[in-house]
Amino acid sequence: TTVCTTLNQHMRGSGASDAPVLGFPEKFDLALRYGEELVHGNDAIDVSDRLLLDALAKQAQHGACNAPRPSLFDAEGRARYSAWCQLGNTSKMEAMFMCAAPPALRASSVG
Repeated sequence: TTVCTTLNQHMRGSGASDAPVLGFPEKFDLALRYGEELVHGNDAIDVSDRLLLDALAKQAQHGACNAPRPSLFDAEGRARYSAWCQLGNTSKMEAMFMCAAPPALRASSVG
């Protein structure tokens, strides 16, 4: 299962009708905490998905990419920087929504 699918199942619990409805930014904060535990070190999650989730989290927390470009010798840092910059002027709220959204919805919203 993917990060967001698992997160949504976790948030719904055993009975969807008695599960609390989370708003933003609470849903984003929960997705971020849960996703960090699940994503890091999990080879089943594609590198591009990891980069996207990282970029969306940075966009939601800091806004548009404003950090200095990493060194040419830092390939991972440059990939993360590039993914963040590609989000352009996506609003913080939209980035929160996409980060916490199910993968199919996130894929159709980005790009």
